[in-house]
Amino acid sequence: IQSRAEVSGMVKDAADNTVDGRRSRRAKTDDKLAATVREQLNDIGFSAMTIEGVCAASGVAKTTVYRRWKSKAEMVFELVLHGAEDEFPDTGSLAGDVRALAEMTVNFTASDMSQKVLPGFLDAVAADPEMRQRLRDAFVTPTTEHIAAIIDRASARGELTPDTVVDVAVLHAALLGIPYASVHMLGETDTEVLTNQLAEHMLRSLGVG
Repeated sequence: IQSRAEVSGMVKDAADNTVDGRRSRRAKTDDKLAATVREQLNDIGFSAMTIEGVCAASGVAKTTVYRRWKSKAEMVFELVLHGAEDEFPDTGSLAGDVRALAEMTVNFTASDMSQKVLPGFLDAVAADPEMRQRLRDAFVTPTTEHIAAIIDRASARGELTPDTVVDVAVLHAALLGIPYASVHMLGETDTEVLTNQLAEHMLRSLGVG
């Protein structure tokens, strides 16, 4: 005869195994969907891609997708964009930090995947206040905080004068806007040139260089 404690432990183990099983199945489904989404984004781009097409190609039921995401933009955000950002480096100098941030942003903006995703994705996000907030939380806020940290470190090292006034929002707008306009509107392709130009612009805005 099993004790109450033994029975309770067996019930708990069964529940844990059920939870682990659900997590494992969800992870496998996410991997399958993410691979299909990336493939279709690469082949046809964000605008032409549909949830129905992704489900047909991946073998995942539409009900499964729509239970988790209400739109194509949400699905792409979670499976492809969110969590893909690089770690922000601390190079030990203002010029180094600014250039590293510029290089990271330019390379992301000019990547083949970004060129196929960003225009349509941002257009979809513009019409969705909830997605705009998620985008701010995932990308805008961390980057803005990193720019502020760069300024603080530079001030502590004496690279900026005490009376330097820095508008972090303006720097952030330049960081995002200049590469996007250069790549997606003007067709610029030389990432090294774009990185140098962006870094120089940001440093001039800080009164350096």
